[in-house]
Amino acid sequence: RVCAQNGHVAAIHALTSLGADIHIRTNTGWTAIFDAAHNGHVDAVKALVTLGAGVSNLNCESPTFLVKCPFCPLPATI
Repeated sequence: RVCAQNGHVAAIHALTSLGADIHIRTNTGWTAIFDAAHNGHVDAVKALVTLGAGVSNLNCESPTFLVKCPFCPLPATI
């Protein structure tokens, strides 16, 4: 999640190639894709989607991760 929060796309790819799980949730339901979107890291979101991150996963605060990224152009890119 730290890589996603900070937009480190190369680290996301490196860690997932070593078996890191991009689907792990916090106690409030946030996943790496929520963190990337919340912090405006569009390239990290795209990388996570490519790696299989769910774009419609629910959490306790919003219906999809897209709500966390109101300024990113993701609907056009997904």
